[in-house]
Amino acid sequence: MMEIKEKRTDRKGTCNFTYCLFMIPVIVYLLIWKAFPLIYTGYLSLTKYNPLKRQFLEFCGLDNFISIFSDSSFFMALGRTMYFMAAATAIELILGIIVALLIDVGIKGEKIFRVVFLMPMVITPAVVGTIWYILFHDKLGPISYLCKLIGLHSHLLSRWKVGGASPFSRGNTAFLKNAEDFLKFLQKIF
Repeated sequence: MMEIKEKRTDRKGTCNFTYCLFMIPVIVYLLIWKAFPLIYTGYLSLTKYNPLKRQFLEFCGLDNFISIFSDSSFFMALGRTMYFMAAATAIELILGIIVALLIDVGIKGEKIFRVVFLMPMVITPAVVGTIWYILFHDKLGPISYLCKLIGLHSHLLSRWKVGGASPFSRGNTAFLKNAEDFLKFLQKIF
């Protein structure tokens, strides 16, 4: 019997330029919206700062933490927050189970409950697909317009092929598939 050998590539320690290029937006996003606020909040927690007085930042070290943990009103507020969190979670859990049972059990009005609670899950992808279709539209889309401004022709967008057809061509958009699924969903309910 003939043995088939798989071709393996070792990417250990190497960074393909294309992969790194595609990771830049994610890294920038993480730095701007995750890392910077975390570091800045940590820095502000170690200073005396009042945004209403617009005073200069004065480094105080761990004095802020010592004063918070020595204040009894902090623990009262923490206790109320924990109580609110536990109560809200319990209420949401109980209501969620009740709604699930109403949808699953064959009672009068079951179809209305299904429509009311499941329609947002079906409509959201259709709306997102429609928005992307409009953004990339050859004549009306702002992305196509911006591409034309910088010298890229709109036919470049229509050359991107998915399964042999452009994802932006008429009749092959994601929102049409989702709209078709939505109509099937409504037919099944009624």
